[in-house]
Amino acid sequence: MSLQKRAIRSALTSQRRQLSQLVAGLTSAQLDAPSLCDGWSNRAVLSHILSFELHSLDFWQLVLKFRAINDITANQTKRYTDCSPAEYHRLLTRGHKRMMRLLAVTPTWLLNRKLIPVPNGRLSLGQLFGDIVVDRAVHALDITHGLGLGSRIESAESMAVCLDFLLTCIDLLNPKIPQEYHGEQIVLRLSGLAARTVSWTIGTSTLSDSPAGKALITVASDTNDLLFTIIPRAALVQRAPTITGNKQLADLITRSFNANALWEG
Repeated sequence: MSLQKRAIRSALTSQRRQLSQLVAGLTSAQLDAPSLCDGWSNRAVLSHILSFELHSLDFWQLVLKFRAINDITANQTKRYTDCSPAEYHRLLTRGHKRMMRLLAVTPTWLLNRKLIPVPNGRLSLGQLFGDIVVDRAVHALDITHGLGLGSRIESAESMAVCLDFLLTCIDLLNPKIPQEYHGEQIVLRLSGLAARTVSWTIGTSTLSDSPAGKALITVASDTNDLLFTIIPRAALVQRAPTITGNKQLADLITRSFNANALWEG
């Protein structure tokens, strides 16, 4: 499985259009209100998004592990906290144009080569862009949920890339899973936006849309609920995924497969 430029471009463009329209209509009081992201106001969330897009050093500090992700984000939330809705709209447009330029100059042949070391393996540039899509989807809902304006991803393009990103990262679980389970199959039966059925062979990066044989674990979930179980955002999960099969392995995977583990191990 790979991440494609066209899908990433479409997802980021759809997300930015929705976020820009949202921010343009917010009052100062709404911008100052707390977001779903613990301890962050809506302004802090926007500041975090803009910092990664407009400050290249933050990105390289994260990728090259010069600073811990929590230290980077703590600084980011203080940069753009005094902007008007019009200023946020302008900065969001500028940040989006920059992301599109970065995506455009990334060679297609390099997009899915796993070259960037993370605690349990390697990521590709395509996965970094996929991570950005997930990050923007999460933080947009951090704002809208608290304001009572929405609690689900509505863009099929965004959900498809979010799901593809999670699936391309699934092999990072391999070092955490005992060898005795390698070769066994886990099946995801997903409904909602970007619905699909996918099987993964433990110990490999092999994914299939045609499950074969008996599954050691079966996960049934709406895609939105699965995404925010992994991120995690309990307030955005309407119904927890149903997991059947080997309980010991299911518990291990549930603990291990989350956004923080991607960068922190």
